[in-house]
Amino acid sequence: LVQCKVETVSGDLATLECRASIFDEGDAVALVEGDQARPLGVVVTGGEHVLVRLFWGVELEEGAEIWLREAEQLVSYDLQLKLLRRYSGGELTEREKRAFRVFFENAIKVGKIEKRASSYRILEPGGREGRYELDEYQRRAVERILGLQEGELLLIVGPPGTGKTRVIARAALELAKRGEKVLVASHTNRAVDNVLELLPVEITLRVGRPEKVHERIRPYMLSYKVRGRLGERLKTLEEEIRKLRKERSKLRKLLRELREERRRKGGPGTPGIERRLKEVERELKERIEERNEMLREESEKLVGEARIIGSTLVKCGLPPLDKVSFDTVIIDEASQAAVTLTLLGMVRAGKWVLVGDHRQLPPVFRTLGETVENPEALDPLSAFNRLIERARLRRDETGKGKEANGFAPGCARACLSYEGRSDGEASRAITKRHLHCGGAHITCRPSLATMREEKVKVTVHMPLGLYEKVRARAGSLSLPPQGHVHDEAERTEEEHESCPEGGKHTSPLRVLVHPPSRHTAEREVN
Repeated sequence: LVQCKVETVSGDLATLECRASIFDEGDAVALVEGDQARPLGVVVTGGEHVLVRLFWGVELEEGAEIWLREAEQLVSYDLQLKLLRRYSGGELTEREKRAFRVFFENAIKVGKIEKRASSYRILEPGGREGRYELDEYQRRAVERILGLQEGELLLIVGPPGTGKTRVIARAALELAKRGEKVLVASHTNRAVDNVLELLPVEITLRVGRPEKVHERIRPYMLSYKVRGRLGERLKTLEEEIRKLRKERSKLRKLLRELREERRRKGGPGTPGIERRLKEVERELKERIEERNEMLREESEKLVGEARIIGSTLVKCGLPPLDKVSFDTVIIDEASQAAVTLTLLGMVRAGKWVLVGDHRQLPPVFRTLGETVENPEALDPLSAFNRLIERARLRRDETGKGKEANGFAPGCARACLSYEGRSDGEASRAITKRHLHCGGAHITCRPSLATMREEKVKVTVHMPLGLYEKVRARAGSLSLPPQGHVHDEAERTEEEHESCPEGGKHTSPLRVLVHPPSRHTAEREVN
């Protein structure tokens, strides 16, 4: 908890003087009253003097002493519950209703159109056109995205290393070139950043908390661009604010000392100092409001101009994006996002692309009790996994389940089948675990040009009783005896040459398997 004093309030912007600098741009904060906390707003600028954009309906009094805390998880729950209440209360717009119908009414409308891209080259950092091109599956996925119409859905399926990030970046850029406004979202900052760094900074905007964002993404940040645009005007104004705050602090201290002296010894009043203090506070308020309005106007202008905006699913429901509409939303790592969290992003756009891998980790759910009456309520299926299952049923009903890689007309899935991150043995293990899209196999296509020479150490911690089960089912992974280090044999030059260019490669693999822990509960291997 941090104690703060409300310095100024102007419209939905409040400046708070905090006793500790723990809040930064993009933080969601809550007002703490007794043992209760309620969402207050989103931090625009951090530091000791925090500028907060207040949520709708929140009121603060200037001069009031308040307690604040970081509240992203609280705000996340609040946003999801509010969205569900709007749905049950019939308050959604027609566009928002279409997103809900996908999950709650099985109203999946699948695009059948494919449109060619202006380029299929792999994008490099900053949006530069690379030397190599997307593979055939990645191309088809991009074309399926470009062909989507209002109210249509597409699922992009692929295990690690099949180029999902490349597909998202190329598709987002192509849509932007066609005049669309695109939202790239995920439940993690990392996934958003991986895409955005491949896009041109001139048309791309990143909204979020800077210290949770990689350094190379900072030029994409809203705050970075705002300050760049305002330049000397903002610097001059903030310098005036700094000097006025410093003078106010000195006058307050002097006034306290003189009042204490008068109380002990008697003497004249301090009307001149009090008058000057009021003048400084008035000027300070005017300068702060002027600066805040500059920041607000420039932020709204940048958000309006950006063709591609990247944000976490929670942040896209908060200022300055809460009132922004998009043509297409592309949600990465959708297999790890719950239905309600995914809907926070889907309701913002008319066309939806969910990218993920239903064989990877599902979302994590927490419950208030150890048991519930309806166990299905805790079924850890993500939004992506649910849609994958429905797409499978739809495919079986249409009788097109045997057509390769889900590219049959009317299929909701587009699959990526060339894996370029691992060697042949690891790729075969992935294929064994990931039978995507009607049994399509994953093919090894690592890039010799980007192959790393050093060995990558993978440490595996195994719970009691799990090791032997994993070892028995690992197949081609050839796990070593427990507690030993296994150095996988390096491939021959002929094997390297048999893998075409087009992806990253990590080889050979070094695995250290720790002995089972007696303190970890045994779990079944699914």
